[in-house]
Amino acid sequence: MKEDKKSSRSARRHDKTLQSAIEKRADLLDGGKLSVPAGAGKLAILYSTATNYHSDLHADHQKLAFRNEAHAISEKSGRDMTIIDIVSDMSMRFALRDPEVSDVVVIGHGSIGDLWYGQGAHYDWRNVAKDASHLKQGEFVQRVCGNFTSNGRSVALGTFAVADLASLIAPVGKYIEDAEPDESVFSPVYVPHIDLAEQIEQLNQKHTPPQ
Repeated sequence: MKEDKKSSRSARRHDKTLQSAIEKRADLLDGGKLSVPAGAGKLAILYSTATNYHSDLHADHQKLAFRNEAHAISEKSGRDMTIIDIVSDMSMRFALRDPEVSDVVVIGHGSIGDLWYGQGAHYDWRNVAKDASHLKQGEFVQRVCGNFTSNGRSVALGTFAVADLASLIAPVGKYIEDAEPDESVFSPVYVPHIDLAEQIEQLNQKHTPPQ
């Protein structure tokens, strides 16, 4: 019974936080709080130094793989205005709050809604919803494992950072390799013109692992 009550309280808190985030995103859209257009601003590429002992790669090799991936993406983009930085509260806030940053890529370990960034620290969709002040008109790309948590309340990390929900890219429901992940697994998380809360619920129904 106690567990049921605790779970119920947690679900209510989640629902309240999610609804607040949805309303804030709508307010930012209505208020024209947008970044510069896609491709016209800076590309922020943030990579994590957090490691996973379950990985086939040594910890130092994991860090090197993420750093190399960040620089390879920067070179491939061909854009002059590229920021490459290590993931931290500060670097994430900067990227999310700077209207000159139109596109964001995050690289590292985590899940569909949670990015690890070292020493047990996490940056999740709630942090993104809180810190975003200008919605990105470009892409938010999650180069992080896209597995869903067992509680059925996962929300994709960059949901509340983008102006166009179709511009949120991730390996939905999939694990990816630490080095040179398969590019074919990255796809839009959402589709336009369908209620966001409904899509989040449907994704959880499809991808939540059995308990």
